[in-house]
Amino acid sequence: MEQLAASQTFRCILATVLAIGNFLNGCKARGFELSYLGKLSQVRDTHTRQPLLLHVCVLLLQLYPQSTDLHSDITAVTKAGKFDYSLVQSDLAQLEALCKASWEQLKMLDKAEEKRKGGKVEKRRGGGGGGGGEAPAAEGSLRHRLPRILKECEERLKVLRAVHRRVINRFHSFLLFLGYSRAMVRDTKAEDFCKTISDFSLEYRTTRQAVVLRRERERQKGGAESPNTPVGRRKRQQTPTQEDEEQCRLEEVLRTPESTSRLDVTLPRARRRTADVQGPISRRMKW
Repeated sequence: MEQLAASQTFRCILATVLAIGNFLNGCKARGFELSYLGKLSQVRDTHTRQPLLLHVCVLLLQLYPQSTDLHSDITAVTKAGKFDYSLVQSDLAQLEALCKASWEQLKMLDKAEEKRKGGKVEKRRGGGGGGGGEAPAAEGSLRHRLPRILKECEERLKVLRAVHRRVINRFHSFLLFLGYSRAMVRDTKAEDFCKTISDFSLEYRTTRQAVVLRRERERQKGGAESPNTPVGRRKRQQTPTQEDEEQCRLEEVLRTPESTSRLDVTLPRARRRTADVQGPISRRMKW
């Protein structure tokens, strides 16, 4: 959660996707579901049949060249997506049941020991002597250590319960910060959320690397596309097509001050204050 909140590339991606969606749909939506990030590679344009994720990478490299591949910024999210957090609560409940059963068995041992001590006293009164060995002494020392071990187990279980509850509550607050409704927060699992972001970051890194590699190859061709060459002059003399005009309009929308200010309030919460939006991340985050 801290890595996602601190990643400026993630904010730029959300702002760019939101601006593209508003531009294509002709609306002014305040946010979108993060599950839509996994569909960017499936949506293709009607002209070149290229995925929308490719256009997002191209725009980010043009408008925000300081952005990263995102996947290297959120390594903890990738690791968290491999765990099933729904099993943690059941495991804790199972450990508590085992600890409670251990206390019951310890009580049975106490009763058996009392009966055995009572029998030894009767034998001694009857004159029967027995040599005490090392095994009963070792067994007695282990028997006296058992209550302390079980108490430590109970304390650790309480700590684990508290940690699990606080992490889940912080995760829910983080979803509210991203713009999720309370109903969606209750239905969203941590492992599903992390896997969605992790899979998208991997696709984004692969697509971004392909775009960067293609640019490097074009740059190594020796300036065939330079404006001073005959090819470049012919391209400047050509009339722009409708797709070029729409591309220019989209880039103009992304360069507007409204889009720039939206980078700091990507998917805002309805309860957030303006002062929180303008402050640093540590003060803005309320989770």
